[in-house]
Amino acid sequence: MQINNLQNQLNSLNNINNNNQFSIQNLQNNINIKDREIFNLKEELNKLKINNNNSMHNMNDRSKMLAINFMSVSHDKVYPISCSNNDTIVKCEEIFYNEYPEYKDYNTYLTANGNPIKRFKTLEENGIKQGTAIIVNIYE
Repeated sequence: MQINNLQNQLNSLNNINNNNQFSIQNLQNNINIKDREIFNLKEELNKLKINNNNSMHNMNDRSKMLAINFMSVSHDKVYPISCSNNDTIVKCEEIFYNEYPEYKDYNTYLTANGNPIKRFKTLEENGIKQGTAIIVNIYE
């Protein structure tokens, strides 16, 4: 009788041990999968960093950063904007309108140095230089 009890206990311990071994193997497999995912994500991150650096170099090769000032006709609203000479006027204009949303209610046109500006051309194509003041005029 005692031998049977001991045998049953031994069988029970063996089952627990087998289950633990199975759990350990599953955990090890999960660790291996996660290690591969981490490795792949690191590789992808390195590629993105390389592409980003190349993009920044390409941007620096083709563009020049400028600071321009958008202002109201009365000069009570002045907003400096940093942008690239390859940015379109409308992109910069949107930044001004986000700062002064009341101007969204008006039909406006822009001038610089007394000349009208074409919104969908770049700063460079419009002859906008560093420090240029762009006046936001309202059609009346």
